[in-house]
Order: sequence, then C-alpha cells, then structure tokens
Amino acid sequence: MALIQYLHDRRLRATLLGLLAWLLVSQAQANTYTVVVQNINYFPIYSANVDTGHYTGYVRDLLDAFARSEGIEFKYRLRPIRRMMLEYLEGDYDFAVPDNPNWNLPLKLGRTIHYSDPLLEFTDAVFVRAEDRDMTPSEMRSYGTIAGFTPWKFREPIARGELKLETAPNPTSLIQMLLSGRVDTINLAMPVARYHFQTLNIGDQLVPAPQLLPIEVSRYYLSSLRYPDVIQRLNAFLARESRLVADLQARYLLSPAPVTTTPTEPAGP
Repeated sequence: MALIQYLHDRRLRATLLGLLAWLLVSQAQANTYTVVVQNINYFPIYSANVDTGHYTGYVRDLLDAFARSEGIEFKYRLRPIRRMMLEYLEGDYDFAVPDNPNWNLPLKLGRTIHYSDPLLEFTDAVFVRAEDRDMTPSEMRSYGTIAGFTPWKFREPIARGELKLETAPNPTSLIQMLLSGRVDTINLAMPVARYHFQTLNIGDQLVPAPQLLPIEVSRYYLSSLRYPDVIQRLNAFLARESRLVADLQARYLLSPAPVTTTPTEPAGP
C-alpha cells in the first residue's frame, strides 16, 4: 500500500513539475517578440553583422531598454531589405524596424499597420565630391544609394532616364563609389555619413550639396501588424524616458535634427 502511494505521489509530482515547466515556457514565449531588421551596416543608427547575426547600434539599445522596462524580450531577425518587408507583411514577424508610413505603400495597401512615435529624427543629405560642391540639379548624371532603398526623392528624373541609379550594399561601398567617380552624388543620413567619413579618414573630400536636396528631417519608426498595445506602451516609454533617449542619442553622436529644416521622410525600402 505504501509503495502504491509512493508511486502515485511520484507521478503526481512529475505531472505538476511538467505543468509548471510548460507554464514557464509558455509565459516566456508570450513575452518574446520577433523584430525584423535590415541586414546592413547603417551605424551608428543600427548595424547588422550577417556572419554573426549580431544587431547593434542606437535602435537596438533603445528597444532593449524599453523591453527591459516591460519585462519582455525582442528577438532580432536580420533580413535583406526587400525580403524583410515582404516577409513581415506576410506575418512572419511581430515588428519591423526601421519602418515609415510613407514606405512600400503598394505593398501595405489594405493593411492596418500600427506605428510608434519616431524612434529617431535625423537629417538626410545628398553628398558630392568637394570639387563638385556647386553642382546644379541639371548637372546631376548619376545617383547612388543603398541597395533596397527607394530613391523616391529622385524618382521622376530616374524614370525619365535623366539620372542613372547606382546601388551599393553598404555605406562604405557607396562612399567609395563617389570617391572613385563611379557616381557623382550619393544619399546618406548625416550621422551615418559622419561616422563612415571618419572611419575611412577621408577628411573634407565629400561635402553635402543642399542645392541638390535640401537638408531635411527624416524619421524612423517601429511598426507592428499584430501588437498595437506594445506600440502604445513604447510610445509611453519614449515620452516618459526622454532623458534616457537623449543620453542614448548623445552616446551614438546622433545630434538632434535641426528644427529649422523641412519635415520629410527618408529614402527607405
């Protein structure tokens, strides 16, 4: 009789332990979300290493700080820019960053997408070689951008064949294309350009050309098809933790965008 009771108790304990383990796993899964990101180096805003799978930079630190405050976890999934958005809109991931309400409008048609408040505002510019600093729009012959980014600011002259579009896989390659004369203009976010100019030690060889594209304010957002509640909590975090946001931007040398520039949106996927 004692043996039967012992076996019964043992089975009961095993069942309870199994149930507890299942509950813990389920709770962990419920608090874990996937975020699809671009697999390029756009440091200091964000940087993806496709060899190691690591994702770093300002955006990662900001989202991780929010996740810690909420007791949740973000798992970052590195994907090529075009494939990233297609897979996201098919429901493969919970969130996408960077995203923007003005990007991929045909793909997003008929879908309800929830956007955070801006994670970052920064200035965007077209750069030329220093000797071409006085180039006029009519003198532009070629334009370089990151592969997968939509050059909507110059869509019409490109469509008319007046401006040749060239692409590069990352900012370093794009900068080298301009230095070598393969293109006569490139488009980069100011903080990204500043970081890579310093890394490549190119001095003042490249300069912004505001007559070709006025230096404008651009914005990056986090978006979700599934979790408007998390987006709302992120917005509350951004408002509540404005000092933390400012400290992160200072750490990554992301100076606030000038308030005198014209609000617009960056070239993107």
